[in-house]
Amino acid sequence: MTAVLLGRVLVPDFFNPRPKDVDVGFMFWRMRRMRRFSGNRSALTLDIHHELCGLLADELQCSRPARIWARCHDLHEFAIGDIVRPVKADLGSKLVEQTSRRWDEAIAARLGLSLPSATETLEVSLVDDMALAIEWSELLGRDMVELGIVVPDLPENAVELLGRAISAVGAQTWWSETGRTKDETAYNLSAYAGEQRLRRAVTA
Repeated sequence: MTAVLLGRVLVPDFFNPRPKDVDVGFMFWRMRRMRRFSGNRSALTLDIHHELCGLLADELQCSRPARIWARCHDLHEFAIGDIVRPVKADLGSKLVEQTSRRWDEAIAARLGLSLPSATETLEVSLVDDMALAIEWSELLGRDMVELGIVVPDLPENAVELLGRAISAVGAQTWWSETGRTKDETAYNLSAYAGEQRLRRAVTA
């Protein structure tokens, strides 16, 4: 067993987490501070990425479970980190996927959510790829060809949805330097804001 301290919880077995091993406050606090693409300063934080995926799922009229999971599908990265696709492939995608899945199960149980079905997972993967393409081109200014994936057709209002996602979570979070404060209030507010967004999605 591999014990790891995550927030205020010492997880006794990192590769087999339990619902009680999920420090919800720390998880959402991390989502507000972790940036995608190996921490690229121009990239979205994970919570804004989740919001963008949720808006895309709404736009495409995905199933309700997919719209909910789109807004939290990367929560496991608070524990395992944001591993970029090329590195994930070299590390062994099976091990990474198994670990991610186990954290997904623990997080879903902790938050009272249901894991998506295979069909719903495909819906979330589609909007995740769309979000990847939008962020890659609009924020990082990179060529889509560099992604090495088949980029799905994007909605005509893709850039508008990006702006709405940033506004919904808070532009200040995106633009400001992150990770400097250890203020307890900021920690708790991050958890509250993240949970409230999920609650609104679940009850919509």
